[in-house]
Amino acid sequence: MHCFTEHLRTGGLWLILFTMAVPGCHNEPKTCNDITPGAIPQPCGTYVCQWNHAETARADRDNFVIYQYEWSADGTKLTEFGHEHIARIAQGLPQVCFPVVIEPASDPRLNEIRRLAVLEALANCHVPIVPERVVLGRSEAEGLYGQEAPGVSAGMLGGQGGGVGTGAMGGGATSSLGGGATGSISGGASTFGGGGIGIY
Repeated sequence: MHCFTEHLRTGGLWLILFTMAVPGCHNEPKTCNDITPGAIPQPCGTYVCQWNHAETARADRDNFVIYQYEWSADGTKLTEFGHEHIARIAQGLPQVCFPVVIEPASDPRLNEIRRLAVLEALANCHVPIVPERVVLGRSEAEGLYGQEAPGVSAGMLGGQGGGVGTGAMGGGATSSLGGGATGSISGGASTFGGGGIGIY
């Protein structure tokens, strides 16, 4: 037993010496001359702010999405909430380049009726808009799973907001618009309205 233990000790020592002798198995300490120009880290928060702005911009786009629940039972007329949403969209259109997106139905004829209704509602708000800016499409925002909803609801009721970002037209508790996912026409304690909270 003693010989076996001694053999292990000797073998372990040889393994350590061999590893140290192999070129490239250990790193030399770096000096200032080894750091390439521009490799110095950016100030704290630089990349976090970039992500916040990207998320807020995507959430803002959802402010200009008109969802299925904003139409009447027959699907041809905007509800009261839909008209309020259109009024908020009209206020924000001059400041952005986003299209006005109408969530499509399965009936192409109904989609065209809705598109014309939105154009008429915007015209009644005295907003100059080219017809091509009102399109059919789906929001990039995703809905919530059932188990997530109670926590989000509790946060909203507690005044903590449900969205992300603090953009002028979007984002969470400080949003100035409302409706849709997590953007300005969305979430949190926004002055605009409800909708889900998008996950991007």
